[in-house]
Amino acid sequence: MADLGTVVSRVTRITTAWIQDVNNFIYRSIGSSGGSALVGFIASGAGAVLRTIQSKLRETISVADFGAVGDGVADDTTAIQAAIVAAGSGKVRLPPGNFVLSATLDMGTAGCTLVGAGRNATSLLATHRDGAVIEVSASRCGITDLTVSSLAGSARRLASAFGKTAPDASVDGNSEDYGILFKEGTFSMTFGHVKRIEITAQPADGLVWYGEGTCTRFEQVNITYCGGHGMYFDEGGRAGLTLGRPGIIDLVDCLIQQNW
Repeated sequence: MADLGTVVSRVTRITTAWIQDVNNFIYRSIGSSGGSALVGFIASGAGAVLRTIQSKLRETISVADFGAVGDGVADDTTAIQAAIVAAGSGKVRLPPGNFVLSATLDMGTAGCTLVGAGRNATSLLATHRDGAVIEVSASRCGITDLTVSSLAGSARRLASAFGKTAPDASVDGNSEDYGILFKEGTFSMTFGHVKRIEITAQPADGLVWYGEGTCTRFEQVNITYCGGHGMYFDEGGRAGLTLGRPGIIDLVDCLIQQNW
């Protein structure tokens, strides 16, 4: 065994300055926005390759990554829209929470999908008028496992089952305070992507489809207490769009009741 004095003489002397250097490295490097790029990850199993924690975590996008809090108070519109843009044709995950919206969410990239944690767990609560809660204007988009509603107590959005709001002449002569609007350009929706959705308490129609669309499946979509129709399918004339008849649309296990 080596002499203790010899071992001690060979190691770095631990000083206050050295400890501060380590502390700075942790907070400035590992604790910074790029810290996850400094930590390695490798999956179990033959053939797995070394990656960084950062590349692994970026496989999925959550609205929380962009600052959405879902506390039912803070306005999460900007954060959720930023996540949708960043996802492109991928999935955007919404964790359990009540996400307040002050403007329409625009899903304009083909293949984009919003995925909540369940109808009883994830809610989009709108406060705005003159626009849908979600507007889809691209093909193969999906919306699953969430509720679209109005923020309780919001006089600007809250609807009644027996009180349709007056038409808004500034929007093609019709109120567009819909829950979800699929607008012209939404062609060939991927089979089975609109499912397990709750739409409730909207001033106008719950779900509206304008223009041509094929191979779409609405599964377990529940629409209640909206001031207009539960579902409204239109070839485009109502909105002044180029006409195109909706077709090959499946409604499976949907519940539509107590709408105006």
